Amino acid sequence: MLIKRITNAVNALPSCTECDKHIDAIKTHSVQLLHETVKHQAKSAWNSTKDNFWQTWGWLKKQSLVGIIAARKGLEKLEEQTKQFSES
Repeated sequence: MLIKRITNAVNALPSCTECDKHIDAIKTHSVQLLHETVKHQAKSAWNSTKDNFWQTWGWLKKQSLVGIIAARKGLEKLEEQTKQFSES
């Protein structure tokens, strides 16, 4: 949409050979700036997504370790109670 607006505005200007060279340069530069902006925004979005993924992965890993530790402690307690029960 922005490229079309730039093109329409440029096409509305009076025509002369020297002006046309400058106008073409402006159009090219405007399109390049637009592409760079979109590329930068896409890269920022990707980095944000990547950071969120690794934060979530770290949290899940931590929760898994907490679960494993709790399960191990529970198993030790169960083994201890079973041993006490069998001794009595």
